[in-house]
Amino acid sequence: MVAVLPVSMSAIGLVYIFGDPERTTNSVAYDVHKAVLPVPVWGLFFLAIGLWELAAAVLKNQSQMVLAKSAGAGFCFLWALMLAGSLLLNPDEAPLIAPLLFLIVGLYHLVVAGVLLRDPDVMSGE
Repeated sequence: MVAVLPVSMSAIGLVYIFGDPERTTNSVAYDVHKAVLPVPVWGLFFLAIGLWELAAAVLKNQSQMVLAKSAGAGFCFLWALMLAGSLLLNPDEAPLIAPLLFLIVGLYHLVVAGVLLRDPDVMSGE
């Protein structure tokens, strides 16, 4: 359960950092994101959170894992909000599924953080 999120956050980050810039440059789904920061910079945030989650999991540090999952949730909610903004600006062209997907990923981060807070033994595997 815990390992899926760091891998997915890191993978998303790597795609935004090293992926084809034409994919985000020509997509209206990223209009709001591009107005704030270049997409590769957003990718660095995804990668940093994913690596933070991974390090906390490897070190079995519950407090860092809860913080990392909370940061991941907040970042996914922000990303979903900006995708929704792009959808509102371009209702005929921006995909509806994108903000919903990141909303779900953010909620999943919160669920994992909540489980870790309620049951500290989850990290130790007991």
